[in-house]
Amino acid sequence: MKDTINDIKNILIIILLIGFLIFGYLWFFRDTTDYKARIKQLEKEKQELVLKRDSLDLKIVDLDSKYASLLKKETFLLGELAKKEEEIRKSKEIAARSQAELNKLKNQLKETQKKIQELKENPPNRKGEDLLNSLKLKTYKK
Repeated sequence: MKDTINDIKNILIIILLIGFLIFGYLWFFRDTTDYKARIKQLEKEKQELVLKRDSLDLKIVDLDSKYASLLKKETFLLGELAKKEEEIRKSKEIAARSQAELNKLKNQLKETQKKIQELKENPPNRKGEDLLNSLKLKTYKK
C-alpha cells in the first residue's frame, strides 16, 4: 500500500510537471503579436510624451527668463513711479505756494487800483509848499 501511495504521488508529480511544462511552453511560445504591437504602441506614446516633456521644459525655461525680465522691469518701473509721484508732490507744493502768492498779488493789485480810483475821484488838495513841490516833480518828470 505504501508503494501504491508513493506511485500515485510520483504519478501526480509527473502529471503536474508535464502540465506546468505544457502551460509554460504554451505561454512562452504562443502568438505574442498582440503584446508586441501593444509594446510598440506604448513605446511610441512614450516617445511622444518625452518630446512633449522636452518642449514643455524649453517653454518653462523661456517663460522663467521672461518672468525674471518682467520682474526687473516692474522693479524699475515702480522706482520710476515713486520718483514721478515725488515730483508730482513737489510740483503740487510749488503750485500751492504760487497760487497763494498770486492771490496775495491780486489782492494788492485790487487795493492799488482802489487807491488809484479814489485818487482819481478825489484828488488831493495841495496848498502852499506841497503844491510847489508837486508841480516841480511833475515838470522834472517830463
